[in-house]
This record gives sequence, C-alpha cells and structure tokens, in this order.
Amino acid sequence: MSIFKNRTVLGVICIVLSLLICFVITPLFNKGISQKTEIVRVTKEIKNGDEIQKIWCR
Repeated sequence: MSIFKNRTVLGVICIVLSLLICFVITPLFNKGISQKTEIVRVTKEIKNGDEIQKIWCR
C-alpha cells in the first residue's frame, strides 16, 4: 500500500474523515437521541393522587 506512505495523501484522508465525522455522523447521532417534550400549563388545581386530565391543561 504505497498510497498510505505519502504523508500528504494520509493528511488529506484524515481531514476528510474528520469532516465526515463532524458534519455527517455526529448530527445524525444527536438527532437520534434527542427527544421532544410537550409542555403544558395547568389551569385548575390538581390534588395529590389525582390523575392529570386533558381538560385541566391548556
């Protein structure tokens, strides 16, 4: 493998690989682990032990 003995080619391969990791793999990984949370505002008092119902939220 004489192509990997050339330091310029090896440097370019490392730079391309790092750009691929930074701009392709990492965003896909972050999108996969991020989860959306729905935020609601309570309009009526909820007592301890009550089940939260949709009519109490906005």
